[in-house]
Amino acid sequence: MVAERYRSLVPFKVGFIVRQAVPNSKNYTENSGTFCLGSKERFRVIFPEQEIVWDGDWLWTRDHPNHQVIVEEFNPRSSLKFIGDVLNGSLSDYQIVRTDSQAGNMFIELKPKVENGYIRSMRLKIDNSVKVVRSVSYQDFQNNTISIEFDTLTGLNPADSGLFRIDLKKSEELIDLRP
Repeated sequence: MVAERYRSLVPFKVGFIVRQAVPNSKNYTENSGTFCLGSKERFRVIFPEQEIVWDGDWLWTRDHPNHQVIVEEFNPRSSLKFIGDVLNGSLSDYQIVRTDSQAGNMFIELKPKVENGYIRSMRLKIDNSVKVVRSVSYQDFQNNTISIEFDTLTGLNPADSGLFRIDLKKSEELIDLRP
């Protein structure tokens, strides 16, 4: 039901905050941005100093402070794809190990079907009333804890094809790493 809700809104955008904690240290990072998902799994991630676009063929990264655009192959195991997979319900590489309901929310714990992946365990928090993912937290292979909280889900105009491409500005340097 949740994946159907997101798929019915494509293209859409959702704000997010990513928090990462490293065990046995004081290292903690927090980043916020906006994630946009389009048809054919194209996406755009907007951070204050960077924009990342998967146009279906290439991964484009605009680095605002350095006035550079990097174009390269996209690693399908990227954490960027992970956000889209969670919202799209593309979690076929995981198995449900436990579910729980509390105060109008559904909590789903998942483990990867294959133990040699990047993620060791994952927990989704789903708001039952509006059928959206409110957060996902996971532990990676280095035992780092990553938490992603999602903000308001907003549908976008399907005719906005420019959302899923980056056009080079005159002041920017192109770094082309395509094979």
